[in-house]
Amino acid sequence: MKQYFFLSGLPRSGNTLLSSILNENKNILATGQSIFPSIFYDLQTITQKNDVYTNYPQDERFETFYKNLFNNFFVNDKQNFIIQRGEFITPINLQNLKDYCPNDIKIVILVRDVVDVLKSFINHSFTHKNYYLNKFKTNDEKAKFLMEEHPYINLILESIKILIDSNEIKNYLIIEYDEFISNPKVYLKKIYSYYEINYFEHNLNKINQLEGYKDYLYNHDLHKIKKTIVKNNYNVELSEHVLDKYSKFNFWRL
Repeated sequence: MKQYFFLSGLPRSGNTLLSSILNENKNILATGQSIFPSIFYDLQTITQKNDVYTNYPQDERFETFYKNLFNNFFVNDKQNFIIQRGEFITPINLQNLKDYCPNDIKIVILVRDVVDVLKSFINHSFTHKNYYLNKFKTNDEKAKFLMEEHPYINLILESIKILIDSNEIKNYLIIEYDEFISNPKVYLKKIYSYYEINYFEHNLNKINQLEGYKDYLYNHDLHKIKKTIVKNNYNVELSEHVLDKYSKFNFWRL
């Protein structure tokens, strides 16, 4: 019987790297960005806003559909352990997992110094002239957009804070990007132990790229990884004001 686990957390925090590593284990399927949150959202929108459904509701059938969604979606995959990456820690998505995931919920949450997350995105804009951040002239403007106007980073930060405040964070495994990069085998063993999967000895000197992303459609290659684990250092200058403002968002370390 398949088991379904989850990978979530901040972007630019090793999500693709970790999934690429785990996929060396032929008993694991670690995905790219999962479509499941969107599937649940779209289906639940139908039940709430669709006039046809309002006129002829079929709640019990939809409940059955939801409960079979995981097994039906991955029916042709041979691996016993499916690890989906996505924003599963948001309150709505987490509730959907609680309602419909067929096994105990286990989520590895990857985090990284927020300023380093911003620098990673901004550094990417230096080498990709059509990248959307290049509509802004300065690095500070790019950082402000990522933190205050683009919803994703804030969504994940707010979700982590909710888990911490409710003490639910104890059910999940938080891993710092820098610590994982420094001691990958130590943290891989922790991940395997948390997921309750028999440990597999990975070759960290020849990591195969996670396949499936079509980043070229969006003028970037954000999900491209190196063959070995290397920490990136970014030559990205930000003002002291920006550094001070956004460094305060690493609240999971408190």
